[in-house]
Amino acid sequence: MSFVDYGNDVESVVGDEIPRLRLEQMLGGDSHRNRYANLEYDFDDKLRTYYDTLSEFGDDSLELNEDVDALHRALFNEQYCPEILPFESRMVTELREIIDFQRKVIDESSDSVPEDSVSADRLNLDLHLKRIELERMNYALRSYFRLRLRKIERHVQFLTRNADAFLSLSDSEQKYASSYVKILEEHFHESFLRHLPEKLQTLDERDENVKLISAPNLNQFVFCKVENPPSSEFSIRPGAPPVKLHKNDIICLPYSAVKPLLQSNAVYLI
Repeated sequence: MSFVDYGNDVESVVGDEIPRLRLEQMLGGDSHRNRYANLEYDFDDKLRTYYDTLSEFGDDSLELNEDVDALHRALFNEQYCPEILPFESRMVTELREIIDFQRKVIDESSDSVPEDSVSADRLNLDLHLKRIELERMNYALRSYFRLRLRKIERHVQFLTRNADAFLSLSDSEQKYASSYVKILEEHFHESFLRHLPEKLQTLDERDENVKLISAPNLNQFVFCKVENPPSSEFSIRPGAPPVKLHKNDIICLPYSAVKPLLQSNAVYLI
């Protein structure tokens, strides 16, 4: 199982150098100090056991690795991209299904804890680590949703007036954007627009020199890392000398130049 890079990773939670107080808190708090004082946990073995027990979930564990990695990339691409990217509906659906399945497996395992105290403690630690991982995945998924909602609210008038950009939203996001822009325009009208001359009461742009609608800045510079280098040389703009990209190269370019590479999964934003 891949770990999403948020907060402390599992190794830092149960590493060899973990403070004893933190260990006791993880295993049940100060009230369990004496209970665990004489138990010798080999945490390297516990982590190996944790990884090995994932095979109990069958082929879904391999699928989980791919989906967690896709979530990691989608989250960073969305965070550093000036425009809203197409909604990753397949990834979100599969991750939700996997999380629900893993949670059911954990609940079933919790109901069949052996009576032997040492075996029970070790199984509970395994289940605790799995719950931690599910919470990290949920946190990353919610962060992905929050980033998109933030962009929708920032550029809602542009999104609802641009057909291509509007199609990048999910069905729920489209409903939210339509409702949000309606409420926003009603607020503007009641606050001050109704006091202006009638021809100035709309928020539509009538002069290209006056920007009433906030649009993403596609010329914003972004950093990206090359993952799948294109076979042909890459040109930043027409007339510019071509550049050969190599795997793991890190480049800083205007987003408008990077966009085709991002769409073809040749690079990802960092």
